[in-house]
Amino acid sequence: RTSLVIGNNDVCYDTLKMDFNWPEISNAIDVFVPNIITPNSDGINDCLTITAPSEFESCTSFIVYNRWGMKVFDSSLEFHQNFCGYNAYNNNELSEGTYFYTVKVSTYYLNGFVSIVK
Repeated sequence: RTSLVIGNNDVCYDTLKMDFNWPEISNAIDVFVPNIITPNSDGINDCLTITAPSEFESCTSFIVYNRWGMKVFDSSLEFHQNFCGYNAYNNNELSEGTYFYTVKVSTYYLNGFVSIVK
């Protein structure tokens, strides 16, 4: 329940109370999660794509780790929604293997994995 209280110089006050049905943040985040990506530019499963509504982009981060726990992709500073098998730090293609991701929207976390196959 949300309340709005308005006052005028300590003379007159009014209160409006309203119930909101806030959606679960997990219902607002769309994650296209193939368990395998094939980054060969054929347009089929080239990328792991995270889609967040524009109002959540400022508080959304998407991080991908290799099997040793080192970051290979991090969108914390600026939201990028696609991981296409390239190391964001040196722009080199990543080797085949399994990578782990975390999507964070405010306090909501989504974890998973994706394999790169060439």
